[in-house]
Amino acid sequence: MTVLGKTKFCGTKGTNPRQKSFIAIQLNMDIFQAIVARKSSRSYLKKIVEEEKINAIVKAGNMASVSAKLFITVITNQEVLKEIALETKKMFLESGSEALVARAKNPTFNALYGAPVLILLTVEKTSQLSVDRNNVASAGCAAENMMLTATALGLGSCYMYAPVPAFSNPEIRKKVGIASDQDALCTVIVGYSADLSPHPPRKPAVNVRYCK
Repeated sequence: MTVLGKTKFCGTKGTNPRQKSFIAIQLNMDIFQAIVARKSSRSYLKKIVEEEKINAIVKAGNMASVSAKLFITVITNQEVLKEIALETKKMFLESGSEALVARAKNPTFNALYGAPVLILLTVEKTSQLSVDRNNVASAGCAAENMMLTATALGLGSCYMYAPVPAFSNPEIRKKVGIASDQDALCTVIVGYSADLSPHPPRKPAVNVRYCK
């Protein structure tokens, strides 16, 4: 595991996650194109995501507008990812929810959809409701930055809460390197999407109000 500031990289031995400038990365679209094109990808190719692209995505997350002290953990170790997926499946089966149990019993079910990269966002634990709300909002801002950057780099991504409870497992926390005083808030999976179809047409917005 390699630690760079608030970012941890949990990958295979030999990984050298050096921070690189966005200038070295060729973005495939501008920001609004990325917003329009972004969709939740739930099927991934068995293709490794380049280190430079992962670093650009992480840098985008760290440049988000936040009011919390966020910690970013990047997991590319396939054995650890398999453990997280299995722990999530186990929790689905024990949830008591008919819908979740049915999903987990599907022979093709993979809690992480086969994504080769999982990015976990954590914060320092707090008992203050106002701080907790700010933490959740901050994590959402960072996650959106990362997903838009992934889209602009030709990658698929998906915002996920489902794997978060798996990080309450002491063994998984230890392998990933999450401090005991941190809470997991959300995850973003990233990879080369197996589904290249465009985002379905969006319905006209009816939830906007202008006070002029």
